[in-house]
Amino acid sequence: MFEITNTPRPYAWGSTSALAELRGVSPSGNPEAEIWFGDHEGSPATRVDDGRTLGQWEADTGSSELPFLLKILAVATPLSIQVHPTREAARAGFTSEDLAGTPLDSPTRNYKDANHKPEIIRAVTEFSALSGFRTPSDRTAVLEFLVSKSVAGAAELAEAHTFGLREVVERIVRHDPSAVSVAAALLGTIPDSGSAVIDDAIATAQTVARAFPSDPGATLALLLNHIVLSPGKALAVPAGTVHAYLSGVGVEVMASSDNVLRGGCTAKHIDADEFLSVVDWDERPAELITPDIDGPIARLRASFDDCQLIDISVEGDVTVSVTTPAIALVIDGVVTLASDSQLHLTPGRAAFLEPSDVPIHASGRGILVVATRAE
Repeated sequence: MFEITNTPRPYAWGSTSALAELRGVSPSGNPEAEIWFGDHEGSPATRVDDGRTLGQWEADTGSSELPFLLKILAVATPLSIQVHPTREAARAGFTSEDLAGTPLDSPTRNYKDANHKPEIIRAVTEFSALSGFRTPSDRTAVLEFLVSKSVAGAAELAEAHTFGLREVVERIVRHDPSAVSVAAALLGTIPDSGSAVIDDAIATAQTVARAFPSDPGATLALLLNHIVLSPGKALAVPAGTVHAYLSGVGVEVMASSDNVLRGGCTAKHIDADEFLSVVDWDERPAELITPDIDGPIARLRASFDDCQLIDISVEGDVTVSVTTPAIALVIDGVVTLASDSQLHLTPGRAAFLEPSDVPIHASGRGILVVATRAE
């Protein structure tokens, strides 16, 4: 067991204050979006005691690489509309780009590694997200309402939608003039419909449009489920699910990958063909996670086995059994971890836990989130 740390990633959508406030440090004045706690080479965590990265420590000790990556993120403005690939798509895409000689750091590269990237997001504060497509009837209602208000481009998109979900999404992602017109209209005033579904879809898409004026990604936001997680609630995002995070602080665990295919609302590279090829077109409700609760311990499992989160409400002394490599992160209060040594952790600080027959004791008062491979 040893403490690990990392430097916040300065992505433009990050908050200038939330991560600093959580960690009890002075704000840097710049956006701070994510802190990675894992061994992914894109931003490996380091040991506090000797400065080695987790990857270096694994190589020195013969330990296996982690199948998951834990992050804490602070979303101040909407992220890009995006999707993550399946294993098969990631392997094929990574190999193809390697054979083509596309450098890993090229801004036009789609695949940074050969792994898939399903993920779980657990809200620390209220957390707003788009995930998966609204039902066909809800999508139709939204588009028909816009048509009734003579929103430019809406009639063309509504007609495309009659031919199927893929038809209308493809028009949007390929920047069809109708999608651009609807996105521009979202910057104006659209009257209430009297329908909670329609009004929520439009208000959410308007939030996206204000961050990315006239970007067709805002039009795509109209068609996506809007999820608001209260603190402690969690959402699973399987590979192939179109999604975007809109606001809030959350803890995210995922398969160890940095593969993102973007479909809108970004200044980064968009490959419409690749985006459309990895989307899961099977329509299903957003995968809200029902925790498996046993006393102070709540397991947040999804339909994939790369990772899970274990929420531990520490009040007094709680025993934590670790049978696979794990990373523990404090998000509230003060928690002491003890086995053959002790670590005193405050919010935003994390520890790598090695598998052991000796249980770890968590004491104090706070919330400890542990990322492991799903059992």
